[in-house]
Amino acid sequence: SPTGNSRCGVTLLSDGMENASLYWADVMTDTIDTGCPVTAIAFGPESDETLMQEIATATGGDYFYNDVFVSSSSLVSAATYGYDDIALELGGYYEYAQGRTEGRERLLAENGVSPTELGVENKHYVMVDETISEAVFSLNWARPNSYLRMKLVDPNGNMVTPIDPVVDDENGHVIYRVSKPDSGEWTILVYILEQTGEGVPYQVVVSGHTKLSLTLFLPDKYGKVFYTGQAVPIYALVSYREPLTGVQVDAYVTAPDGIEGHVQLFDDGEHGDGMVNDGLYAGLYTRVNRWYNPPPPPEEGQQHEKYQSGFRVRVIAETSRFRREALGSFAVLRGIDLDEDSLPDVYEEFYGVDDPKGDPDLDKLVTLDEYELGTHPLNPDTDGGGEGDGSEFEYGQDPLDPSDDNIEPPAFFHASPLNGAVRLIFEFDPVFDNVWLYRRNGTNDEWAVISGTVRTGVYTDTTVKNTSTYYYGIMPMTALIGPDVTSETGAAAELHYGGMMVSDGVTPMEDPFKPEARMLINKGAPVTHDLDVTLSFTRYEEEGFGPETFDDIAWVKISNTPSFKGVPWQPFAEIMPWTLADTPPGEMAYVYARFKDEVGNESVGTEVAMILYDWWHIQLPLVAK
Repeated sequence: SPTGNSRCGVTLLSDGMENASLYWADVMTDTIDTGCPVTAIAFGPESDETLMQEIATATGGDYFYNDVFVSSSSLVSAATYGYDDIALELGGYYEYAQGRTEGRERLLAENGVSPTELGVENKHYVMVDETISEAVFSLNWARPNSYLRMKLVDPNGNMVTPIDPVVDDENGHVIYRVSKPDSGEWTILVYILEQTGEGVPYQVVVSGHTKLSLTLFLPDKYGKVFYTGQAVPIYALVSYREPLTGVQVDAYVTAPDGIEGHVQLFDDGEHGDGMVNDGLYAGLYTRVNRWYNPPPPPEEGQQHEKYQSGFRVRVIAETSRFRREALGSFAVLRGIDLDEDSLPDVYEEFYGVDDPKGDPDLDKLVTLDEYELGTHPLNPDTDGGGEGDGSEFEYGQDPLDPSDDNIEPPAFFHASPLNGAVRLIFEFDPVFDNVWLYRRNGTNDEWAVISGTVRTGVYTDTTVKNTSTYYYGIMPMTALIGPDVTSETGAAAELHYGGMMVSDGVTPMEDPFKPEARMLINKGAPVTHDLDVTLSFTRYEEEGFGPETFDDIAWVKISNTPSFKGVPWQPFAEIMPWTLADTPPGEMAYVYARFKDEVGNESVGTEVAMILYDWWHIQLPLVAK
């Protein structure tokens, strides 16, 4: 730091409008050379949010978006988001930036409204873990001279009186610092010193000096620009000397229209999070579909025609022993829409859709609805909870949250070819009232209903033709009782439906049965002393393997390796000689086989047999003297 401080930081609160010199390009090099990260706070929807994000990225700082004008916009009413919210959020960003500079981690940020009567206290709870060397408790409010106070109660029930508290009624702050706090759940009691006619909105913030950290990675950290129609990945790293696994990590993203979305972050190696259990958690935020109109042209002829928007992010990581919070924001630009159908081109290209009024996944949401809601246009149950996206939307549930689904998906669904028919077998849960069945002839054909009154888990479709390939879908239905103000009885049935499960392609034919056989080496002997062996083939006796899967086997491929490289088909016989691969003594030798019947059907999988090779076992004759 040029100032000689071991830590430094710059907080930039701006609309980012470059309507007077010097511009960012003029000072960028000198700013980066200071080594001080810039916490850039974009002030309102008419700010150049992408420029502010760029400044944070270039300097290694954090980017935040303070939606100062949202209360007066048509998207969110002033009744739900007003001056107090704006001021508390902005103050929270400043406190967070200062805490980061001091090496503090946020434990809790919680809003409330003060009591209006003396002697009444609001309670807030926070988990303080054993890694905290100093805890900082702050109470902030936006209305001057409102005289709010707080008390602290430690995990043992003792009242704690901090040394040298900071009390600033004019600016609305009370700050307590507690050195070496006891670990466990602390209680914060908020009260008033003077009785008022209305409650005062406030925010309680708790942070602490600790090495157990939660680090949030948003586009301001990895320097990528996103557009509406693209899903934005959210990453979080939880660590304490090394990455921590098994933590519940959740992100809460507030869109420009004020709607908060929940994204669970995973460390399972399947959500773009790297390796399994590496401490890096990730998830996708998909409701990236809002932007603001560009601000008016600035002075001095500078052009700012950016259609952009800001999204606010709060991430919580917690276990039974600790809790951490992290804040951030990201900005997106409006995606290009050349065909002007309200679907950005990047969205159409990524999902392979181009009809805003189409419903390719049959969830009763057209593609434009899916784009607006952030659901997947080709997945009828985006959150995987079992209930269809359209059903959740219709009844006021969240199609991106599996916890509120009223239907669980069937545990299995199989479509099997027969001669002139297809048999469908699926789980029929007792909560289902019925199941709708769909069929189509190709992956691009329209779905058609073949039955809407199925009440068992087995159905045979006999309206098919041999050698044609079909795809099937099942959609369970269940009727729930929900409120209905127009009903004289006060209740009416809500018909909830699941996301459609789709089968693989299935082709009925005169002989639809795949050939299968059990293979034994030396009639199933556990050990061989010779690499020359005998293979025998028999019919599987288990359910699902009838004689038709074995009796017409005509050809077989046999190999000592699972690749079958260069191995030709040869006539099948129930007993065949074979030479095992060179195998070290005491190790297992393997043989692999595949089968083909007279009409060309091939076995589904590969049959494997094994035997222990032990040529050291020699029996000597007994010689008696």
